[in-house]
Amino acid sequence: MIARTFDVGGVAVALVGRAEDDLKPLSAVLAGFPETAAPPRWRVLLLPRPPLSFAASRATARDGQLPEGTPIRAAWGPKGRQLLVDGRLGIRVNTARRLIVCRLGEGAELLYGSASMSLIDAILEAEGQHLVHAALLALPPALGDGALLLIGESGAGKSSTALALARGGWALAGDDAAVLSAEGAGVAAWGFPRALKVHPFTAGLLPWLQGLVPPDAADEVPVETGALAGLVAQVEGLRRLPIRAIAFLEQRGEAHRLVHLGASEAALRLTAGQLFAPEGRLTRAVAEQFQLMTRLAATARWRVACSLGPDLQGLPDWLAAQVSR
Repeated sequence: MIARTFDVGGVAVALVGRAEDDLKPLSAVLAGFPETAAPPRWRVLLLPRPPLSFAASRATARDGQLPEGTPIRAAWGPKGRQLLVDGRLGIRVNTARRLIVCRLGEGAELLYGSASMSLIDAILEAEGQHLVHAALLALPPALGDGALLLIGESGAGKSSTALALARGGWALAGDDAAVLSAEGAGVAAWGFPRALKVHPFTAGLLPWLQGLVPPDAADEVPVETGALAGLVAQVEGLRRLPIRAIAFLEQRGEAHRLVHLGASEAALRLTAGQLFAPEGRLTRAVAEQFQLMTRLAATARWRVACSLGPDLQGLPDWLAAQVSR
């Protein structure tokens, strides 16, 4: 067996397999994290075997889709969770043993996509950290230290908004995934390091991106953060930033508009969009996430809802001025 251990937000995670090819998909996903010689706290065993069917006791399994449309079946139990992705990739999480078994079957390539985030989410959740679907940016100097958490549905324009802000004085920590944890009386976050997915429409709004996106591209194109060096400001490493501002992206309009929100409204939006209770049960993890979301809403200095127009060039200064009112 061979192994590689990565420091994932302070948690040593060992990938273990029989051959380097077994480790390749998850190693690629975790490439933005440093490798470590520390003893692993979690182990992910990658086996080239067919996935197991769901146990008879898992009658409450739920069917759904990953963000890219891949079908997934999931079930939760007292010791962890079980996932079956596209009927080809099986994932079993044993929280008590801090062990994840991936039966790769014919679906190893699925780990290059969102399936890998499901198992990383399980690890972080057990360690008191919570993965959310959001962009994260360090505030510009005029707003002080800390970060903005930018939240919106897929396709709402998080990447284009985050890139426009990072071009104008803000600093990009992550465009699609952030990891939250309690820090003092508030909440801090770090951006999950992975390639950005840039749509040709975004490149049209931000002309300086056009050299990174083929003009004939029909869909999103992965852009490594290294390719953005010199184009936008970026947060170095996996630095935890205290969250000072929350912005909820709404449907685009003809011009920029912003509304300030109270803590209660922000808490409702956070829990509705980011909180998921498996089988409707209030588990320890769900309770922790609820407490974290309500703490975030209460302690953030600025809470806003934004509807952005097509002119992104002046967005950084406009948002800084509007947020601080």
